[in-house]
Amino acid sequence: MKTWWKTLRGHPLRILWTLIMLGVFALVAVLRVGTIHRLPFTILLAIVVLVYLFSYAVWRAWDDMVAQQAAERAREIVEEAIPLPTPAPTPPPAPEPITVPLHPAIGGDTPRVDLSENDRTALLAADLFAHQDDDQQTFADFLMDLLEDPIAAVALANARRPCIPLQFEEMPDDQIPVGASKTGGMPDLPPSVPYPVLSERTEVFTGRDEQRRHHPETPMQLVLQLALEDVDDPLGRLPKQGMLYLFWSGEVVPLEDHRYVRYVFQGPSREHFRAFFYLGDKSVLQRTPPPCAFDPDLFDGPFESARITPSRPFWDLDPEVWGRALDTDGALEELVWEGDKLFGFPERLVNASPPSLGWESLLQFRYAEGCLWGLWWYVPRNSLRDGVVGEMWLESDVD
Repeated sequence: MKTWWKTLRGHPLRILWTLIMLGVFALVAVLRVGTIHRLPFTILLAIVVLVYLFSYAVWRAWDDMVAQQAAERAREIVEEAIPLPTPAPTPPPAPEPITVPLHPAIGGDTPRVDLSENDRTALLAADLFAHQDDDQQTFADFLMDLLEDPIAAVALANARRPCIPLQFEEMPDDQIPVGASKTGGMPDLPPSVPYPVLSERTEVFTGRDEQRRHHPETPMQLVLQLALEDVDDPLGRLPKQGMLYLFWSGEVVPLEDHRYVRYVFQGPSREHFRAFFYLGDKSVLQRTPPPCAFDPDLFDGPFESARITPSRPFWDLDPEVWGRALDTDGALEELVWEGDKLFGFPERLVNASPPSLGWESLLQFRYAEGCLWGLWWYVPRNSLRDGVVGEMWLESDVD
């Protein structure tokens, strides 16, 4: 009955033909009851039923053909929107570290998905979590079968991206093997790479008195030391071997002159964070202490050390696109990973902006201290596959 009604819904001519057939059937049935010669009327009833069944079969065949054409077009769109990962190149021997140039994110809009009430009800009733591990094509096919709007199905399938959850286990730094994935403590660097620092500087506040605040040279905090062979990314967005390092100075915005303050540096290191790959021989890595004391205005000491274990991929749903489609104000419990993670979609952004069009989140770091509630590092999409850090942007959630 449900399939029959789905075939009729939205087709006035089919409904009219169904009503005509029902009327004819009822009339013949009444005439058959009122006569002793029932055989001709019985044959006529059978003909009416066969004619309607033939009409229904034609409608189903037509609908299946249209759905198949829409599904094929949707697959083409999905394949164009999400290219297959390319194998990572052979790592070059001992490259020089790459300094990150700062780049402000450029504004962009996420696609809008407007669903009918029936489609929204179907999505809310569907067990989306049961399809969490589906690959992109399987998930797109699932949405195609569920929704009547193939364009919306493709848009929702594209608003889905795998993240790599990071599990932190606090332990003393000397118990974490050299070259293992970790955060905090002292980094494991090759001899050719110095410990990243933020140079000594003076902040000059513009105004009548031109007040000054001096900051000594300070080492950066080790936010992430990632052994790339630990990462299982279905999209291949990182090299397969080597190390990825990410350091943070404690400053949440670039130290560039503006209307209210200017900076006078006494050294060359002016970036407020550093990120680079090391794709060489890991046997030369050494646990490297900071070259100076931490600036007490920023930190009392290094972050507490913790071993990092990257988990199996979790497919995030874009809270903005899916929340708007489901009319849930972006609340998607259990469908967006809420902890520390690589890639995926940022979640619970209150006073921070999501990645711009063409960019993605590299790291969501749930660091909370004072008025700071989290840090996100954004990069252009698929820009790290070759093991080279180019443009990168630090976003922070600050009250």
